[in-house]
Amino acid sequence: MGRVRYEDIEELLKTNQVKYVTVTAASNVTGYVTDVHCIAKLAHQYGAKIIVDGTQIVAHRSFSMLGETEEENIDFFVFSAHKMYSSFGGGAVVGLKEELQKHMPEFYGGGTIKLVRDYTVSYGNAPATYEAGSPNYPGVVGLGKAIDVLQEVGFDAIEEHEQKLLHRLIDGLKARGDMILFGETENIEDKVGVLTFNTNEVNSYLLAEQLAQLCGVATRRGAFCANPYVWRLLGYTDEQMEHYTECSDMKTPGMIRIGFGIYNTEEEVDQFLEMLDKAIEQAKIEQENLIIPADPSF
Repeated sequence: MGRVRYEDIEELLKTNQVKYVTVTAASNVTGYVTDVHCIAKLAHQYGAKIIVDGTQIVAHRSFSMLGETEEENIDFFVFSAHKMYSSFGGGAVVGLKEELQKHMPEFYGGGTIKLVRDYTVSYGNAPATYEAGSPNYPGVVGLGKAIDVLQEVGFDAIEEHEQKLLHRLIDGLKARGDMILFGETENIEDKVGVLTFNTNEVNSYLLAEQLAQLCGVATRRGAFCANPYVWRLLGYTDEQMEHYTECSDMKTPGMIRIGFGIYNTEEEVDQFLEMLDKAIEQAKIEQENLIIPADPSF
């Protein structure tokens, strides 16, 4: 449920004039890892370039822009530093220099130009053209160090550890019988350390709030900046979602997401499962007082 269907991508490429294909390397909703090199081959076959959002994969799996063949190479790769345990505000765009040279920068300022005259400007070469003003030196240094640390830990070890945590959490939630788990729960080898869930008993906003306040567990609740994908997994159509345009977050459908880091332990998974009952009971009380329905069906 929710995996990329490569045949659909090829059909869209066949029937449309596509210049760029944008795809995530790993979903921040279900954790599914996408075979972006397969998609790159399809994109190039139909004359398109591929842009890969690597934000959700860079802290969980090793990644190479190079495929087994030239057709499978990734043209552009973007990611955020904070997902790799670095400071906020950093990140990277890695792309084809000759392609970047064809476009105008989004921001203007020092470092982006070769020469300014009264009525014309000569811009510099990429990547400098895209880096107006003073660089974020602390962000760059932090990102570099974060990459070093992740490589020292080892991505094979990270993947193995996350799989243990995921299996433990999935088994614990399924044993309760009152949980809705989104995405695959049996064959999860193609998932990074992310799990989304709901319960029919209580509103997800209130449950996430109680997990934080009572239990000190930080989750993410909502649509995770992936609204259409989340609505589809919840079973809502665009027309149905129109009803929630003016609603508060509390009264808008959503999911709860748990994301594992390299520092999380199996004991913490057990503690979470133990505290879940307390959080649900308190959220039920809040829900009754506020007279709002539970997720996912309002």
